[in-house]
Amino acid sequence: MPETRLIMGMPVTLSIISENNVQAELEKVFAYFHSIDERFSTYKETSEISKINRGEIRTEEYSKEMKDVFNPMVHMTLRA
Repeated sequence: MPETRLIMGMPVTLSIISENNVQAELEKVFAYFHSIDERFSTYKETSEISKINRGEIRTEEYSKEMKDVFNPMVHMTLRA
């Protein structure tokens, strides 16, 4: 059965077809989406990207996920 929650300012609907504990799997996926929203939302004062934009976090303090996002951008900029 599909389940919809409001994440990142929009409805996100998930449907998992499994005989396992579907609710537990849904919770894991929704938790991941919430963690991405908390880290990358420019609308949240407490997000990592907002802190980076305000100069509150140094490059070496970025989370692994943030470094993964910025790393390809750096390589693309250097090639341009």
